[in-house]
Amino acid sequence: MNAAVAPMSALGRLLIPLIFVRAGINKLGAIAATSATMGSHGIPYPDILVWGAIVLELGGGLMLMAGFYARWVALALFFYTLSLALIFHAYWACTRSGSPDRRLILFRSPVNDGRYALRRRVRRRSVQY
Repeated sequence: MNAAVAPMSALGRLLIPLIFVRAGINKLGAIAATSATMGSHGIPYPDILVWGAIVLELGGGLMLMAGFYARWVALALFFYTLSLALIFHAYWACTRSGSPDRRLILFRSPVNDGRYALRRRVRRRSVQY
C-alpha cells in the first residue's frame, strides 16, 4: 500500500464501523420502539432479539474498529445487514401506484448524481449523417 492510500484505509476502518456503532447506540436508547418495529415486520421474539441486534451492532462495530477478529466480525455484519435489507426493506413488494418506483432507487444514485457519477463518465458521441 502506498503512502497516499494508507490514511484513507485507516479512515475507512474507523468510519464504516461507526455506522453500526451509532445504530447500536440508537437502538439502546429506544429499545421499546425498536422492539415494536421488529415485531411489526414479523420478527419472532422481538423483545429478546433486540438485545442481539444491539450486541452485534455495538459490539461488532467496536471490534471492527479495533481490528479484533475483523474478518469474522465483518462477515457477521455482512449477513446481518443482508438479512435486514431483505426483511425490512422489501422494495420489490412495492406497487407502482402511490409512490415512485423504489426498485430503481438502488441504481439511481450511482448513475445520475454527484461529481463522479457514471453518466458523467460516459461520453455521448454525436451521430454523423
